[in-house]
Amino acid sequence: FVCNERVLRILIESQFLQTILNENEPNMFIPFLVILLQRKETSVDVLMTVCAQIAMLSTEPSNRIELVRNGLVTHLSSFLRSVYEPLLVIVVKSLVNLTAENTQAKNEFMKGPGLRSAIPHLQTQNPELARGLCVLIKNIASTEDLRGAVRDEDAVPYLLKLIEPSKVIGIRVSDVVLVAATSALWNICVDNEARDIATAAGAVRLCIDLIKVNKSEEVRAKAIALLMVLMVKNDKNKIHVYEENMIKFLVDILATTKNKDLIRAIVGSFAVMATIDDLAEAMQKEAVMGYLDNLVKVYETARGGEELLAVLKTLIGLLTGK
Repeated sequence: FVCNERVLRILIESQFLQTILNENEPNMFIPFLVILLQRKETSVDVLMTVCAQIAMLSTEPSNRIELVRNGLVTHLSSFLRSVYEPLLVIVVKSLVNLTAENTQAKNEFMKGPGLRSAIPHLQTQNPELARGLCVLIKNIASTEDLRGAVRDEDAVPYLLKLIEPSKVIGIRVSDVVLVAATSALWNICVDNEARDIATAAGAVRLCIDLIKVNKSEEVRAKAIALLMVLMVKNDKNKIHVYEENMIKFLVDILATTKNKDLIRAIVGSFAVMATIDDLAEAMQKEAVMGYLDNLVKVYETARGGEELLAVLKTLIGLLTGK
C-alpha cells in the first residue's frame, strides 16, 4: 500500500485505523502494525509511531497474548541493533511489558540475538533507556532456566558498571537506574556461577559503598538484597561484610526505618550472616534482638506481613538457638 507518511501517522496516533481494522473478527490492527515493522521502506518516524502504539497496547494484559502471538517480540528485538536511542526507549518499553511474567515471550526473546544486542546499550547515558534495559534483563532472569543464558551474555559486568560511583565529580547515577540495576543483578546472581562472577568483579564492595553513600531507602533495600544474595553459600563474602562494620550500620538503619522492603532486606541479610557463629554473636552485641522482638510484635498484626514475619522468626531462631 502507499500512503502519505504524515497522514499514516495521524491515522495511527488518533486510533482511527485501530477502530476500523478491529471492527470485524479477526482483528487486523496488530497484524497491520507487524506489516509496517517488516517493510524496508518504513521510515524512522513511522517506526516510532508504530512502536509507540505497541508500547501503549502492551500495557494491557489482554493485548499482550495477541501481540506475542503475532511475533512482536521477535520483530521488536530486531530493532535493538539500532543506535537511535528514542526508538530504543520505546522498543525496550514494549519488550518490558511483553516479557513481564510471560514465559513464551521470554523464550522468544532469547531465541534471537535480542539480549546480545541489548546489553551493550547499558553503556548509555540515557537513564530512561538504562532503566528499561535493566528491567528487561530482570524480567528474563526471573525465569530460572534462562539465568544461565543471561549470565553467559556478560550481563553481570555491564550491570555492575551502572552501580559504580561516577568518576566525574558532581555526576551520579540516578536512583531509578540504581534500583533497576541492583534488581536485575539480584535475579541473575541467584545463579551460582553468576554470583561468583559478580564477587570476582567487586560486587560486594560496590554494594557496601552504595548502601553507605546513598540515602534512598529504595536504593538501599535493593542493594542490601543484592548483598544478601552475594553472601549465600559464600562465607568469605559474609566475613567481608562483617569486617566493613556493616552489622552496626544495618542495625542503625533497622532502628529508624519503617520501610518494609528495607527491613526485609536487612533481616534477610542477617539471617544469611547468622549461619557463622561469630557473626551471630556480633549481632547479639549490637543488641539486634531488641529490634527484632519489636518488629515481630508489629508484623504479627500487620496485614500482609506474613512473609517478613517468617524471616524474622527464622533469624531469631538462628540467634537464640531455638
